[in-house]
Amino acid sequence: VIATHPQIDHVGGLTAIVAPILIHLLLRRKSQRMRFSTVQFFLKQDEQSMRRRKLRNLLLLATRVLLFALIVLAFARPFLPGGDAAAQAGERRQVVILLDTSASMQANSPDGLQWTRALAAAQKELSALKMNDRAALVTSSTRADLVSEFAPPSVVLKLLEGIKPTFGAARIDEGLRQVTKVLATANPKLKTEFCVISELQRSGCDNIGSTPLPQDVALRMVDLGERFLPNVAVTALQMETTDESGPQATLTSFSDEPLRAGYRVMIDGKEAFNGAVELEAGAITNMPLAFPVLSPGWHSAEFILDARDSLKADDTAFATIFVPRPVHGLVIEPRPSQ
Repeated sequence: VIATHPQIDHVGGLTAIVAPILIHLLLRRKSQRMRFSTVQFFLKQDEQSMRRRKLRNLLLLATRVLLFALIVLAFARPFLPGGDAAAQAGERRQVVILLDTSASMQANSPDGLQWTRALAAAQKELSALKMNDRAALVTSSTRADLVSEFAPPSVVLKLLEGIKPTFGAARIDEGLRQVTKVLATANPKLKTEFCVISELQRSGCDNIGSTPLPQDVALRMVDLGERFLPNVAVTALQMETTDESGPQATLTSFSDEPLRAGYRVMIDGKEAFNGAVELEAGAITNMPLAFPVLSPGWHSAEFILDARDSLKADDTAFATIFVPRPVHGLVIEPRPSQ
């Protein structure tokens, strides 16, 4: 009955403890009468043996009863209102982690690689949770991805190992939209928390006010931003000539101080020309490029910055261009006077 019905009432189950007592009484050793000419040599020895046997029998009976009681309680699973289980149940948490995976997380800072710091912060958040807590993980770059819905922290920790930073721009607002969808599935009986792990770049936080969070969610920020890291980027490379402008490269400074950088232009894997440029703090400039005459067909181009900055991922831009074959025309003037 106990094996097939684990939810039996523990009070009724404990009454079955009389079973080992009955078994003990039924299997108790019985004395056997034997005839002897004299018993004077057995009296003292028999008295000592009886005391040892009674003590051993009592210990055996207590062990059987205790074992049977533990089995019954294990299947009944009683709940103690004032016990530790109730205290832990009241402290259960569910945490949603928004992890920034944009290209800026590949930058080097005085404290090490930004991505290494971000992973350490996420692992610390998950390791602080208990086994019966729940966690969800959302990554945010150019788009937001739901890595895991609410699951045990150990499961999310395992998924965290396979995440890498991307080459996209930060979009915290996109991450917040995905987070609100996850929070809609949260258990209302658990304490809900939301943790943002990001550099909090200004360009990635422009539209965060458009996605409000529930008021009962505790918000926690892990700011990895380094405010004085030098960085300059090639944000665009235009190969074609338009009505407004010719071939050009767009350079953007994200530094707080002026920065001088060299550059190289590669055509089909060979260096076409090089030079140097100076950028003021926070400046954006379009640099005209004078490409050599290219033969008909497809060509590849690279603009490479040689700068001492913290993020190398945005120091190179790639482009392709197609040069059509020339069209030859023959003009015949039939009038001899012309």
